[in-house]
Amino acid sequence: MQNMKKQKHYFDMKSRLRKTASLGLGFATGLAPVSIQAQAQAKNPAGARPNIVFIVADDMGWTDGGCFGSDFIETPNIDRLRGQGLYFTNAYVTAPVCMPSRAGFMTGRYQARFGMTDPTGPKQADRMTPLIEPLKHINLPKSEPTLGKMMKSAGYVTACIGKWHLGDQNKPGYTQKDAGFDFIVKDPNNKSPYGKSDYKCINYFNDNAIKFIEANKGSPFFLYLAHYAPHLPIQTPDELIAKYKEKRKPGRIHSNAPYAAMIEYFDRGIGRLLAKLDELGIADDTLVVFTSDNGGRNSLSDYEIVTYNTPLKWGKHTLAEGGIRIPLIMRWPGHILAGGTCSEPVISVDYMSTFAAVSGAPAGATGETDGVSLTPLFAGKGSLAPRNLFFFYPHYNFGSDFGEKSILSWRPATAVRNGDYKLMDFFEDPKMVELYNLREDVSERTNLANDMPGKVEEMRAAINAWHKHVNADLPISRPKKQYKKAQLGMPLGTFREVESNE
Repeated sequence: MQNMKKQKHYFDMKSRLRKTASLGLGFATGLAPVSIQAQAQAKNPAGARPNIVFIVADDMGWTDGGCFGSDFIETPNIDRLRGQGLYFTNAYVTAPVCMPSRAGFMTGRYQARFGMTDPTGPKQADRMTPLIEPLKHINLPKSEPTLGKMMKSAGYVTACIGKWHLGDQNKPGYTQKDAGFDFIVKDPNNKSPYGKSDYKCINYFNDNAIKFIEANKGSPFFLYLAHYAPHLPIQTPDELIAKYKEKRKPGRIHSNAPYAAMIEYFDRGIGRLLAKLDELGIADDTLVVFTSDNGGRNSLSDYEIVTYNTPLKWGKHTLAEGGIRIPLIMRWPGHILAGGTCSEPVISVDYMSTFAAVSGAPAGATGETDGVSLTPLFAGKGSLAPRNLFFFYPHYNFGSDFGEKSILSWRPATAVRNGDYKLMDFFEDPKMVELYNLREDVSERTNLANDMPGKVEEMRAAINAWHKHVNADLPISRPKKQYKKAQLGMPLGTFREVESNE
């Protein structure tokens, strides 16, 4: 009976996703898209350069909000933004963890080009693994282009507020200023100068963002606002936690009350920011982008799963859909379809090219970017030229099962999406390969690798060519005399999977 409930819940959710994508409706807003022509009274004339507010959540999953499909987490302000903008249902990041993901979108280049592939140091010291992971660089190279440098070249005043996580922000040559930002509010290590009552530094960051906007409302500005929420540890008012504990019901996608409360509190801060744009009369002249740095964490915290990415498979730290597919909304009245939905696969290295296009950045300002401009999709129709999207995480990841034993949650791999198909190719063993048709199987349940060897060969060839193109540093086999079989908690090729909260 329990399995039947699980299956019904999954297919109900899948049906809702398909219906929403086909009709172009918001999950919770109920707003039908309005034609671009009907928005002709917007203040900004065609070709005007918008201000850009680029908001990045930390670890917010693909369904972590009302407009993203959650029947538990309330996000009225993000829902309103979605109703006024374009929602991308197939938006991706280049890596399933924060540092490499941020390195990718900050430069517009795959982070494998410069070795920023994982935020932590070597993991083999106390746990021997079959492969030796590549070395990891933790400082963004000075030579790399950045969103800050590019936007400054376009004549914008630039701000970087919140989480940096691209190296030592106090080391000369690697600071936010070196990356092209004029106004900087440094990452205070998740400890707000306002004190403990400022959960996740949300008010501190938003207050400074509002000050920057007020000071520069008369000239084009670029604001990169990188929040800590909803990354662990969970910090939020007790009264909101109590609200969600009362709201719990069997069969809902999400059930973690403190986590849901933290997202709603975060959403209130987004509402303050959007209200300030309205108050200053510059909302119509501002491109607002809301997204996350990677998928939701579907591992344990205080003996409870943090979030569920259902119907997507797994979550943060993995190249499964739950780890790399993220929420993405873009709003620019009169230029981007309000209430629209775009199913075109896009990836975070596209932000650089998109912002360059709308800002009129000089030729060459982006450097050798790996992305493309998304402006052809702004009308809610059209498509991009066919291309491969690559995802690179050549590292192991270990979690814990209720703090008692280590669980292997990911093995080093590269993935590629081409059209409807996605291939995950694991470095440990040539037999460890997974092929999925995401149009028919968004949950990655049916591995087609044995049925479609030609497609596997084709997509593996694309991965190998990409490795060479970006000069990726790959894991290598550990010498057998050094290798001791790791106590990984599960056999080769299997992973811990969480499917629903029932």
